[in-house]
Amino acid sequence: MKKALYTIFFMVAITIFFITILAITNELSSKKIEDNYKIQVMKSILYAFNLYPVGLSDDKIDADIVSQDISWDKDELFKVYNEKIREVELANKKIFVYIENGKAAGYGFYISGKGLWGEIQAFCAVNFQLSHLLGLDFLKQSETPGLGARITEHWFKRYFRNLDISNFSEKKIEMVRKKEKLNTEVSANTFEAVTGATLTSRGVLNMLNNELKDYLKLIKENKGKISKELSL
Repeated sequence: MKKALYTIFFMVAITIFFITILAITNELSSKKIEDNYKIQVMKSILYAFNLYPVGLSDDKIDADIVSQDISWDKDELFKVYNEKIREVELANKKIFVYIENGKAAGYGFYISGKGLWGEIQAFCAVNFQLSHLLGLDFLKQSETPGLGARITEHWFKRYFRNLDISNFSEKKIEMVRKKEKLNTEVSANTFEAVTGATLTSRGVLNMLNNELKDYLKLIKENKGKISKELSL
């Protein structure tokens, strides 16, 4: 009888020990995953605002690079983010403000839409005048590798740098099969579709055209409030 009780006690103790180890491991892993995700989001936000580590710029990055591959020193990443980016909330929407020389130089916000296989989530940045996009980066997508997933590559996202939205209420963003020049060279309201991934590209197009209007209106009506809240 005693032997059986010792055996049960031993098994319970072993079980509790391993459950405790698993709980601690899970807690540590969850914290690490959370920290890594925060870094990924910060990289995406800085990329959309066209902010890079010292020595890097749009034209110095390989065409197939994604924002998460950009080599930031962790301390520099946090320093640049904390110096350049502020957050405010308007109408239950989070707005990110890009600060340059003590003044608002641009605004950013999360947008989402539907791709071929699932939801697309992105971060979109616009200039202070709300006339052009500063950039776009994708936080979540489940598109086909080598096809639709190429929307995350630098060559595609470069078409959103300086994309014209100055007359957005009347002239929506358009998708074209081929662009001869980037919008940083000749600004237009168009971007080039990913070859072989028309539906994914159209998902990006619809996401922008559906979401931009409300954000532009919200920011335009609250520029003064944003500056006052951030003491700019």
